[in-house]
Amino acid sequence: MADRNYKVYNDIELVALVKDNDERAFKEIYQRYYPVLHVHAFKKIDDDETIKDLLQDVFVSFWKNRDQSTINYSLSAYLYAAVRYKITNHILQQKTADKYLNSLQGYIDRHDPIQSDFLVRHNELNRIIEAEINALPPAMRKIFILSRVEHLSHKEIASTLSISDQTVRTQIKNALRILRKKLPLSAYLFLLVS
Repeated sequence: MADRNYKVYNDIELVALVKDNDERAFKEIYQRYYPVLHVHAFKKIDDDETIKDLLQDVFVSFWKNRDQSTINYSLSAYLYAAVRYKITNHILQQKTADKYLNSLQGYIDRHDPIQSDFLVRHNELNRIIEAEINALPPAMRKIFILSRVEHLSHKEIASTLSISDQTVRTQIKNALRILRKKLPLSAYLFLLVS
């Protein structure tokens, strides 16, 4: 088994091996498809960090659901479809967030913020967000604050805390997942675009 050359297997054979929990077959699929999927995604989203996160989601989901996998025709078609789905969701999420912020800006432009309740609502939103961020586990909270409050890049955070970029990405993603469940939609969208 150890001397298998996985590069000679076709996609369907690799999928069958993955179903049998063969991690090296999964690694071969990852190495075979990650570069082309990255190029494909980059045509739609001009943000390398976002693309890495989306592709990681696709491959993690593929591995986790290997038992239920019913890929009997084309692995490439399956992976491209999964990436397109992730891209579409990401774009819709961004549009929703942009729409919310534009609506908020329109409200500010139409009303005198001092005489409106905007400041009260904004402060309440910040209070809710801050409370939920403070409830995160300490290491995750520190990384999340460096990203969303101090606006450091993943690389800068990794360097500051002497951890890997991957750890930073995972912690931010987990923090957003926790906050999405606990925050009102408006607060969560505010966090996404901050």
